[in-house]
Amino acid sequence: NGKEDIEWIVLAKEDGRILVISKFGLDYQPFNTERADVTWDTCTLRRWLNSTFINTAFSPEERRMIPVVTIETEKNIRQNSSFFCPTEDRAFLLTINEAKEYFPSDGVRACKPTPAAAAIAESASLRNDGYAYWWLRSQGYRRYDTVPVVDPDGSLCFGDRGEMWVNSEGWGAVRPAMWISLEE
Repeated sequence: NGKEDIEWIVLAKEDGRILVISKFGLDYQPFNTERADVTWDTCTLRRWLNSTFINTAFSPEERRMIPVVTIETEKNIRQNSSFFCPTEDRAFLLTINEAKEYFPSDGVRACKPTPAAAAIAESASLRNDGYAYWWLRSQGYRRYDTVPVVDPDGSLCFGDRGEMWVNSEGWGAVRPAMWISLEE
């Protein structure tokens, strides 16, 4: 709810800044509020992360340390589509390729939600040991009304391996990533 400290994992350091991702799933939000053909640049989760989340979780001083960056989302090769429009975001989700790069095995990719987030999750979305699905920003492999996720066991779910409907509520944990400037 914005009052607890957020634990972060440092994924990369370059050019006076670090890339971080939350250690835990911080909330449950649908990727998009309606089941529709959407991509990262048009989904409601992107707007929520860059407004409600940023403004609730961080003080004005902290927000000044979180730069707006240009991010791209890889194309869906099977659909033969082009890259999404690059977006300007402070907070974002990882892509499939980034999840593979920064978390090289299923075990380190698996994630639990915070207790507050787990309380609003659909019970079927959590394994008995408390691990959860979490959203990725990559384009759906077969359809545009689905989106890849990380399974509670840490495996990547996309294409024939399964994706989640974009409007699934209580199923996809939100695990924000962002760059933080280390320079004043």
